Amino acid sequence: MLFGCSQASETAGTSNGSSANTAASGSASAGKTVTFWHDKTGVAGEAITAAANAFQADHPEIKLNVVYVADLTVGGGQKLLSAVAGGTAPDAVFFDRFQIASWADQGALVDVTDRVSADKLDKNRFYPAAWNEVVYKDRVYGLPVSTDGRVLYYNKDHFKEAGLDPEKPPATIKELEEDAAKLTVKDGGTYKRFGLIPWSTQGNFYTWGWVFGGDFYNTETGEVTANNPKNVEALQWLQQFANKYDISAMQSLSDASKVNPFAAGVTSMVIGNNLTSAQIRDANPKLDFGVTAIPTPSGQNNVTWSGGYSVVIPKGAKNPDGAWELLKYFTGDKAQEELAKAYLSVVHSVNEKVFKDDPINTRILSVLNDARWRPVIPQGQLLWNELQSAMDLAVNNKGNPQELLDGVTDKVNAALKGS
Repeated sequence: MLFGCSQASETAGTSNGSSANTAASGSASAGKTVTFWHDKTGVAGEAITAAANAFQADHPEIKLNVVYVADLTVGGGQKLLSAVAGGTAPDAVFFDRFQIASWADQGALVDVTDRVSADKLDKNRFYPAAWNEVVYKDRVYGLPVSTDGRVLYYNKDHFKEAGLDPEKPPATIKELEEDAAKLTVKDGGTYKRFGLIPWSTQGNFYTWGWVFGGDFYNTETGEVTANNPKNVEALQWLQQFANKYDISAMQSLSDASKVNPFAAGVTSMVIGNNLTSAQIRDANPKLDFGVTAIPTPSGQNNVTWSGGYSVVIPKGAKNPDGAWELLKYFTGDKAQEELAKAYLSVVHSVNEKVFKDDPINTRILSVLNDARWRPVIPQGQLLWNELQSAMDLAVNNKGNPQELLDGVTDKVNAALKGS
């Protein structure tokens, strides 16, 4: 479903994206309603509502209409796509940054590059990974408002039981394997606990590919590099790890826990993000755990990767000027502090303030400046799906790692050429 030229400057509700129009956005939006959609509930929904309420208090000249829309981005975002195509689009949307490239490529998002320039917004205010995900073909299609990061969580009590030092978590892949074996508990022929299920929770293939030194996209050629030799090495390691254990038992034990397997104590280590600590507090508040950088083959050059949300203006927005005021506000300190009750802030100074007494999030934050981000390409979802499928096939011994990743590379590159 195409909506017009993906690289055109603003076409929604204004005659053009000139600096003159942009600079007048505050007065142009006065007295108008800004309709803002999101699909979050629980703590995240409360944080978004609090940030929206703060905007309304500071901008009484704009009427903010916050609308919860369930499953907003499910099925390729059909609800939002239908609204855009039908001329009933909201003015702003709380939007997964991962989807920006595909939507921008279809012409479904308003290009805000000129507004960023006119208001002199500094991209260096944000973590590089957060900013780079809102930029597609050198144009800006939203502003980042939340982020996350991945680390290794480990159960300190399990470490003590296994004779391991809870203050010395594994630093290398070899140490990770050895500790996982010592932490695994088997009663006769039945597994009671696994030291590690590498592909569980946030252990997706992006995580392990980058940990092994791989990469997934060549920005110079515009081609996916899923079969990078280091990615192949990562998938070979995952397959070899799986062959040491009973995959069906891993799955059964995880499913039986009914909550986060790590929080339930059925795994001793897990790759998690900042939301994992909240899940642990809810499910098992007495759990004594620590976090550390994800081990690498050498024990050096630790990496993480970040995802998160943005606020965007969909094509057809009736009040893009007012929406732009909302976008800017959501990146400001006041709104960021509210959003940090559910997410990590995209602003370093806000995180320092909010999480100064939180050792878990402080450890995650320590690696965010160098975080990787997923390729900003129209076929990003296809790449994600194919990588996860390849990993699933490999750990179940249903394919050769090299051949699987060659297949991913060929399929996604063919799709990119046709998009």
